Amino acid sequence: MRSVVPVFGCGLALFLFLGRVKSKVPLHIGGILGSTDDSWSKYANFYNILFQVAFEEIGRTDILPNHELVFESKNSQADPGLAAKCLFELINEKPVKIAIFGPPKSNPYEIVGQITPKFYLTQQMNEFHKLLDENNITLVTSGIITDVQEVDVVIKRLKQYGARIIIGAFRSTKAPDIFCEIYKQKMFGKKYVWILTDSLYKGWIGKLEEGQESCAVDNIKASAYGHFTLGQKQLRTDNMVTISGRTADEYEAWMKNISAQYNSSTMLLSKYSPWAYDAAWALAVGLNRSIKHLGGGELENFSYNRSDIYDAIQKGMEEVFFQGVSGPVSFKDGRRIGPAFIKINHEKYDDTKSEYWVEGTGAFKLEIIRQDIF
Repeated sequence: MRSVVPVFGCGLALFLFLGRVKSKVPLHIGGILGSTDDSWSKYANFYNILFQVAFEEIGRTDILPNHELVFESKNSQADPGLAAKCLFELINEKPVKIAIFGPPKSNPYEIVGQITPKFYLTQQMNEFHKLLDENNITLVTSGIITDVQEVDVVIKRLKQYGARIIIGAFRSTKAPDIFCEIYKQKMFGKKYVWILTDSLYKGWIGKLEEGQESCAVDNIKASAYGHFTLGQKQLRTDNMVTISGRTADEYEAWMKNISAQYNSSTMLLSKYSPWAYDAAWALAVGLNRSIKHLGGGELENFSYNRSDIYDAIQKGMEEVFFQGVSGPVSFKDGRRIGPAFIKINHEKYDDTKSEYWVEGTGAFKLEIIRQDIF
């Protein structure tokens, strides 16, 4: 029903016809975040703020003009069992969640992924084993370190099987124990190549103190010297204006300002925040692209038994492409395509050789960056 409102001014009568403003339809997004009282918890806690801010920003654009993204999360405390419980609650509780983010840590992520294969990227280790086989590379053995007290068992097995190229993924807190055992087993030097994921914080060796480990700090430095790092760039280094209207530097300054409003002992900005921020925008762009595949349907009619809407969203995500603060964002077979690098880690204050994959050229670009690696 329309209202006729007379407006008088300067002796002139105007009539404004005011239609009812159509409110946006909510699309609900879930999150499995949070952590325990460890060093990671303050970073995990801030992701709640980051996603809220990102979805509010997206709501002020025309990407989803008829919808608003509403975010709610549950705290898994980085526990696999509790993460599974959070997932079931998010799925079973109303309203229906059109997407779920998280968990950010590997152990909860693995169990959640096994429960809902449609919501996660297939376990990377299994795909990695398949990739090795396809390229005629023999995997002699593998191992998982669940307790640093068992590091020696795993490293000894690698040596027993004659492994020369070892690929690993572990955090900075575990690195001293692992590289100490690598030194003890003499599995370093020219005969061995250690390739690690980009999960070690810069300066982790420099923070070690003598007596903390069963090896001297120089021993750990010796065994870690020259290892390779594979990873993706967290924050782009050019001045490209991204989908949010900000450059990467502007994003970083803006997000640091937001982070500074909270107690740093409970919330802190992670170096991986650009990935999470771009993930929120990727979801919005993907939902936008999916609309044309709905065949006249509506996103708000999504439910877990509506395979037609799910398929439309999958197609939409495959069509995502935009410039994000972490770099160009697109997906192939459910995986993020973005700037990757290979880095050789040298002594303190040495030059770090980094090769960045240049999308579309089929080649790496060599950069030499002088910085404190250890």
